[in-house]
Amino acid sequence: MRPLILSIGLVVAGLPLLGMTGSISDNPNVYQQSSYYQRSSEGWYWYKDPLREEKTEAHKQLLKSASNVATSTLEGITEPVLFSAKWVRDMLPRYMDLAWSNPTPENVRAYFMLQRFAVDRSQKFADVAQQVVIGNPYLDETNRRPVSSFGIPAVDRQAGDQTDRLLKKITTQAGIFFFFKGGCQYCELQAPIIKVLENFGFDVLAVSIDGGQLASAQFANTKLDAGHAARLGVTATPALFLVSEQGGFSPLGQGLLSLDELKKRILVVAAREKWITEEDFNETRPLMVQNSGPEFNLSEKQIAQTPPMAVTATSSAQTVKAAQDGFIEPSDLIAFFEGRGNQNVQEPEQ
Repeated sequence: MRPLILSIGLVVAGLPLLGMTGSISDNPNVYQQSSYYQRSSEGWYWYKDPLREEKTEAHKQLLKSASNVATSTLEGITEPVLFSAKWVRDMLPRYMDLAWSNPTPENVRAYFMLQRFAVDRSQKFADVAQQVVIGNPYLDETNRRPVSSFGIPAVDRQAGDQTDRLLKKITTQAGIFFFFKGGCQYCELQAPIIKVLENFGFDVLAVSIDGGQLASAQFANTKLDAGHAARLGVTATPALFLVSEQGGFSPLGQGLLSLDELKKRILVVAAREKWITEEDFNETRPLMVQNSGPEFNLSEKQIAQTPPMAVTATSSAQTVKAAQDGFIEPSDLIAFFEGRGNQNVQEPEQ
């Protein structure tokens, strides 16, 4: 029994049995040739599962591949420059949320310091903007619309006089249909305003939809509706239409309209129908300077292009090119707008 016990003891101690040369670690074939007890010296934590090693290596390759993809993806991302407008626009709310959620002295101070920076930068922009605008005939709004107490009434009066002149001109080419109902309080309010248009020379035809009469104003031409209201789509009263000499109807509105709003709508319809010129219409605006700068003639393809395609804008004076994202260098943009001519925007050569 003693030799057997010794043999077992040797195996447990990790020593080679009689007739075996070298240790288990020196002879890899021992894994296949020896029994479980002969391999027990490996211990539970020494197992060498080839399948596990292959999985580990494959996992490493997968991680390496994912890392490469992530790196290449990040290389294409352009982060905002620190303290740039985009950075401040993105980060200021985050610092505010942090200060509100965790109002430590450090968090609150950081938020207010960044806010101070943004306010100071905005003030600097405002100061430079004032320097740029003052005296520039294209940018100074006082050249278009005065702000003085004596200038505003003068410009408004000039625009009003031009409006009245054009309205008298339009009376030779169009009249007004006024649809109303008896007992309609809004029609009663609208009727005196329509009477004012008669003073400009408009022929007004008052059409009673239900056969009722008006108490606030009387019109020489008053008729009972013969189906015109339904054909014109009248759904509410009072309803007003501008009627041309050729019998064309242009809606002015359904509902109460002030005298100024009525005048404005009549002028818009007249400009659309070419009864007055665009120059005449612009002179009804309460502005001292009507021409606001260059106009652009875009093709339907360019208008529909999203994002904007790279274009070349040309005039008799200069040519300016935009990048693929539509950006034009500031100096080129200034020179282009100061040309003040009609600009033709052309597609770039392919």
